[in-house]
Amino acid sequence: MAALIEARRLLAARYLKGEGLEIGAMHCPVVVPPDVKVIYADYKSKEESIRRHPELDPTQMVDVDLIMNGETLDQIPDGSLGFVIANHMLEHCEDFVRVLKNFYRVLKPEGILFIALPDKRYTFDYRRSLTPYEHIVEEHRSGPLPNRYKHYVDYHTLVSELALGKLDSETSVRDLPHLDIHFHVWDQAGMVRLMNDLRSEFDLSYEIECYMKNGIEGIFILRKTEVEVYDRAKPLTALRS
Repeated sequence: MAALIEARRLLAARYLKGEGLEIGAMHCPVVVPPDVKVIYADYKSKEESIRRHPELDPTQMVDVDLIMNGETLDQIPDGSLGFVIANHMLEHCEDFVRVLKNFYRVLKPEGILFIALPDKRYTFDYRRSLTPYEHIVEEHRSGPLPNRYKHYVDYHTLVSELALGKLDSETSVRDLPHLDIHFHVWDQAGMVRLMNDLRSEFDLSYEIECYMKNGIEGIFILRKTEVEVYDRAKPLTALRS
């Protein structure tokens, strides 16, 4: 754990400046330089996190500045932040692309996305099948509800005893609230392809400044740019013109 935290600190020292947001930091916030200001956001208060997680040291829990939906960031103005930190959060989101777009929306030009995704090979997800890139795209375009039941059953079967109650069909999942599970899982190759290909698929102008394998996770440093993203569909002659 100490090595994981130290690697995050070194990346923060290199790439984070000004004022930004960390979502769901709980007991493990990224250590930032003294001149960097972090606003801590979560969907629950510090007290609620302590109550839900008695196994964690309560003295390490951050004070939550904004209780809000970290997927929509609807309280954050467009282009207002120097960075957004989201560690081990995006795998909990059914619509990965929508959340990434919202992160991108609130960043200033040249702002930084600091994202850590767990590598399923080293976590409790190790028995689960990798999430294909095409699945992430399809869930954004068609909505996540049609696949929700399958995600719950997959997690229940291969990870833990999920309390599904009397759920016995795909249609009855509509009456089930959103459960906090890992909806999607990747290994290193899958997460790198995901971050690379989403740029051109959804016209997100960001550069992958850095990727670091960090124990059980992969960390991405993405910089919002105004540079046109390389379109694989264009012939090289068109790119030269």
